[in-house]
Amino acid sequence: LNPTGNWPPETLMAAEKYQRLLKSEHQEMKIMGRQGFWAMPHTLRAKAYYHIIHHIHSRCAAPDRDVYQEVTKKLFGEQKVSTHPVPEYMEGGEIPRYCLNKAGLNSVKKILLCLGKYFPDMNFCPILPALVSLILHFSEDEAECFYSISRLISYKDPNKRYIDQTFLTYRASCMTFGDLANKYCRGIRKLIASSDQNLFEFYSDWIMWIFADLPFTYAIRVLDVYLLEGYKVLYRFVDASQYVGQYDFRRDMKSFVQNVARHCTAEKLLEKAFMIQMATRRELNLLFNANMDSLMQKGVHIQQKRWVSRKDVTKQSVSGVFSSKTGP
Repeated sequence: LNPTGNWPPETLMAAEKYQRLLKSEHQEMKIMGRQGFWAMPHTLRAKAYYHIIHHIHSRCAAPDRDVYQEVTKKLFGEQKVSTHPVPEYMEGGEIPRYCLNKAGLNSVKKILLCLGKYFPDMNFCPILPALVSLILHFSEDEAECFYSISRLISYKDPNKRYIDQTFLTYRASCMTFGDLANKYCRGIRKLIASSDQNLFEFYSDWIMWIFADLPFTYAIRVLDVYLLEGYKVLYRFVDASQYVGQYDFRRDMKSFVQNVARHCTAEKLLEKAFMIQMATRRELNLLFNANMDSLMQKGVHIQQKRWVSRKDVTKQSVSGVFSSKTGP
């Protein structure tokens, strides 16, 4: 509280912005997110994320704060530091630091373990460590972060997905991205192919370029729009990154994305992302489901965690991952 009533100008401005946000419809909030309306100060972005995530209409109930306390007690007892191995769904992946200190990284690990315990059907989710690391920055505590991520996991609208939770859906998303690249970024695709890189391998880590490799200040701008618009914007950002780096990324896309600040600002990357032609949500959903069906016909099932052999990967890449199902 401020009994004097003499608020700093920046605090008053943030309060006014927050009140406007609370009164805004979803479409207006999408425009705000793209423009960086709540980018500063930190507390305004935290309040914006809380408001957005708590108004995501999930078909399944997400666990509340008390559930997190119960799960942590079962997993860790009275221990504050986790010595457990990372969850299997991470596939041995690392937890992005994203400016977190040692205690913050420990909190991320605990949240990831609790999510794995609460959502036992989630068997492959490599982007979750990055999402937890990012959202923890803007959460009151571990329990709130757990609740926020749980709402994204529980969201079931097929036209606005947030998180792939199985190897099957993850691979279908990779195939979908390959199809989109083939249709909307043909020049870039040819450039990659000319560098003797395997196209399937190149695109198989596409989502990690955003949620692991992008610098923190860029990743949170992606998060601003991702929380409102879902998976579709991730396709936009990766396509935009390819256009920005088409003369530099042929050797190492991961290195390019990590050093994207040498090439453009976060705002320029957003501007480029929303200038790119993109399929409609309905078209994306049809394409994604077609790729799911194709994978299942080849023997990939919902509980599978990875390709069983290199031969299977090659076979899949030859069998239409980069064919355009939406026309020339």
